[in-house]
Amino acid sequence: MKRKLLAAAALTAGVLLIAGCAKRETGNGVTAWGDEKASEVPVTERVRSVPSDTAEEKNIATEKDEQEQPKEGKGTFDGWADSGSVEIKMQEGGYQTFFVEDDSVREVLNQKGEGSEITFTYGAVEGQINRKIISVK
Repeated sequence: MKRKLLAAAALTAGVLLIAGCAKRETGNGVTAWGDEKASEVPVTERVRSVPSDTAEEKNIATEKDEQEQPKEGKGTFDGWADSGSVEIKMQEGGYQTFFVEDDSVREVLNQKGEGSEITFTYGAVEGQINRKIISVK
């Protein structure tokens, strides 16, 4: 008895699924699948203009930035964002993500631990928004 009910339920679900996913032309060159009301909604193109001079583009480091003297920063080590970068709550209040490439820097950060106040030097990496930590005091 249970098998017959299960087979009937599966058959009913299959029929409903096929009926609900019928293919039909909407008249404006668009093929609609599924709900009939969906085919009644007009298709419009959404054009989004992106200004070419965005703030993010301005923050990407150049070769000149990479050659500048390292800067000093102070903040709270918030933890590892991934295996190659950390997040630091800067003394000014905002959060910044920094690359960590040097194993000795990795070691010092791991020894200090999350929540530690740190002073560090950092520099630019050409083509990147995030800077890299050069040393930690």
